[in-house]
Amino acid sequence: MCLLIGTNEGVQIPKKHLQNAYKCNRDGVGYSFINDGELITKKFRNEKKFLKQYELDFKNNLDSKFIVHFRLATDGTNKGVTNVHPFNVNKNLVFAHNGIISNVGDDKILSDTQLFNNKILKNMQTDFLSYKANRKLIASFIGSSKLVFLNTENKMTIINEHLGSWLDGVWYSNKSYESKNK
Repeated sequence: MCLLIGTNEGVQIPKKHLQNAYKCNRDGVGYSFINDGELITKKFRNEKKFLKQYELDFKNNLDSKFIVHFRLATDGTNKGVTNVHPFNVNKNLVFAHNGIISNVGDDKILSDTQLFNNKILKNMQTDFLSYKANRKLIASFIGSSKLVFLNTENKMTIINEHLGSWLDGVWYSNKSYESKNK
């Protein structure tokens, strides 16, 4: 299962957690953060390139929250970074997902997450996360999946936050970041 991570400002994800997460989820990794009021998203299929760039971006953007996603392909193509999260909902909002979203159809290229984004999220009003009713509807629709959103105001919203756990300023959707050698 994929791993989705959200961080508070200035909180770096331990390198060992990133390495363990990559070992368990080898189908790509991506992250988003805010730089000068703009959302920046980077995606990788190479662990070393990811680790080097993440460390650099973290050090240069200590005032930003980060969302990081490690993909384990279950749906859609696994070529390149087409289905590597995070995805833009609009110019002011990105998100990543952990789990499987049913009832959005099937596609040979796009993942369930991309279909959910294209069919549902992109068709909602721009400020849909501001409304509790919308957050509840999304939570109901995605079941036990988890979503993390980040907007250009550096606000992070976690749908189904209670299904993951916080550790030292970092929220993890599951425990696939833990060492398998314990």
